[in-house]
Amino acid sequence: MPFNYTNADSLFDNNTADADGQVVLTRYNDLKSWLNGPNVGPASLDLTGIYPWTARHSWTITDATHNNKALIVGGIMAVGFYGDSISSAVAQINSPLIYRELSNASSTVPIEELHNAGTGDTHKVVNTNTGACYLAETSSTGYPFKAKVRDLTDLNAPLVSKVITTPTSITNDSTETPISDATINLPANFLKIGTTIKGSFYGTLDTPGAGPATVYFKVKLGGIAGTTLLDSGTITPTISLVGSLVKIDYILTCITVGATGTIEAQGEIHWNSNTAPVVKGLGIAGTGNANIAPIVIDTTTQKDLILEFKMGTAVVGSTVAIRNGIVEIKR
Repeated sequence: MPFNYTNADSLFDNNTADADGQVVLTRYNDLKSWLNGPNVGPASLDLTGIYPWTARHSWTITDATHNNKALIVGGIMAVGFYGDSISSAVAQINSPLIYRELSNASSTVPIEELHNAGTGDTHKVVNTNTGACYLAETSSTGYPFKAKVRDLTDLNAPLVSKVITTPTSITNDSTETPISDATINLPANFLKIGTTIKGSFYGTLDTPGAGPATVYFKVKLGGIAGTTLLDSGTITPTISLVGSLVKIDYILTCITVGATGTIEAQGEIHWNSNTAPVVKGLGIAGTGNANIAPIVIDTTTQKDLILEFKMGTAVVGSTVAIRNGIVEIKR
């Protein structure tokens, strides 16, 4: 029920300033019908006027097929103007006071969903007081915050990490074996310039007195048959080791992207911690020399990043286990 009143509208009937009761009643009923019913708002209302009788504290939407509240901004708004603005120039003492509250009893759809196709920030918080920019409190078993990083489904933000919870071990085995909890799936086009992946792993070596087996560690992109980024080469532990530490660290940084993208790969390996400790650099040559140039990779297709190991010579009683570790997306 659209209507057109202004604050200066005092000419009720026949261009006179004195309105008769019937006209006043008609206009009163217009306002009453608009306030009490699901009607269209006023077509023109002088917002400089004061209409205390039009104040509404709340409203109920019963039409489930439409938006409860819709705002469409059809033009470029001037600086300092907002589509939806709530401001308070004085301290509020109401307890509790919430400027906006959304309550969802059982629905599985998002309470708030934002789509940003522009170049501006989706959320911008300017905080000049001592309170938190964001305060998340939860009594449920869910995360206060959870995000996906460029659709990397097996890494959870904000930690953006994957940890080893089940050790992987080999005993007298020359088969290339990926360390299961250290394998991550990198979707197509996930790697961007500057994306950095850091891995740090701890394990143990056991060797018999008869002579140890040789051991190899490799970091590969693309699974077992993929591109070797880091290679320990032959590692020959000393004999009679029991629970001797082995430690592998690496850092990978994407330099360029595309079918012939490039990645920097560096790392080192430590072993024989309890007798004659040895440190060796990791590079594709497997000689202990570091990589002196980026490695060509394809960033446009899905690939598994793995850390794998095997034994080169068969000696009964030789065991290698990776028991703990973490893979992190640093950027």
